[in-house]
Amino acid sequence: MIFRGALGKMPHMNSIALWFEKVGKPYPWRSSRTPYSVWVSEVMLQQTRAEVVIPYFERWMKRYPTVDSLSQATFDEVISLWEGLGYYSRARNLLSGAKQVVEEFEGNLPDTFEALLKIKGIGRYTAGAILAFGFGKRAAFVDGNIARVMARMFSFEECVIKAGKKIEKIVDEWLPNEKAPLVMEGLIELGQTICKKKPICEICPLQDQCIAYQKGRQEELPVRLKKETLIPLMRQVAAIMCNGYTLLKKNEKGKIMADLWEFPYIECDEDATLAGLIRRFPLKLELEMILPRVVHHFTKYKATLMPYLFQTGQKGEVEGFVWVSLEEMKGLPFSAGHRKIKEMISDKGKGKGRGKFNEEILG
Repeated sequence: MIFRGALGKMPHMNSIALWFEKVGKPYPWRSSRTPYSVWVSEVMLQQTRAEVVIPYFERWMKRYPTVDSLSQATFDEVISLWEGLGYYSRARNLLSGAKQVVEEFEGNLPDTFEALLKIKGIGRYTAGAILAFGFGKRAAFVDGNIARVMARMFSFEECVIKAGKKIEKIVDEWLPNEKAPLVMEGLIELGQTICKKKPICEICPLQDQCIAYQKGRQEELPVRLKKETLIPLMRQVAAIMCNGYTLLKKNEKGKIMADLWEFPYIECDEDATLAGLIRRFPLKLELEMILPRVVHHFTKYKATLMPYLFQTGQKGEVEGFVWVSLEEMKGLPFSAGHRKIKEMISDKGKGKGRGKFNEEILG
């Protein structure tokens, strides 16, 4: 399967390599590369913008500079360092993968595609990136940026999400033997900065070789799946404080927010009163403050959190929850929406406000 460009021949790769050498951004993961640092950066960059990843990557590499150092970490330590990046299964897989590399590969990431795919959490794209950027090998792989460039370059009419292996084959046929890692990184950078959803074709180094541009179809391609409508959720959240402690729950393994901490909450609708939330707890609660709403997205959901700050006089037992000091709470990893609530209340729990008690709230 040979794909040819608009001029009837395979596009030249020198232009993308030369372009990247001139304009490539100096991200921290592009200096002093090792197979391990490439692995960490590529996992962090999944579903996350590069600018967001920078401080997380720098903190991670300072804390865990080698596979061996990561393999000795606890999950709570790792997830706390990851807090805020989301998609926490990535952090779990990195930790599990590091332990596997130490046990099966003497602490060194393997340099073959087949062996890399055996490591927990490493898929085709990440394996290819490790080979190219960590070992300097010729390796073809595809992420969303590369798929977008290829779909326009060759006027690819299939849905790119469903045709990943076909596009990978196109890249493999197109990729030169010389400077292959540089070309692959150039394709990623091109998709991030120029060949975006709304492309900036006038400054693209591949403009004269792009079939979609020649046909005026660059904004029609790539073909994508229709976005699924997010499922709305409404939740009332109770931040309950008692003499410098707050009531929390750690989510169980197997759940979407596994191993992350959250405040108590109940499902509700837009017009819900506080009655249902108050009755959830065998505590005498005093409503101190209505906190700002928090909206966050996860998987296929859009959750609106309606948080309330309560005070109570005694740390009564509540099934499934534990009392945690405010100081300890600061170091715990929270789900994204609840982390914002944590920030709101972190300095409010030591006092006791003048609010309404259960009886007044419930009438």
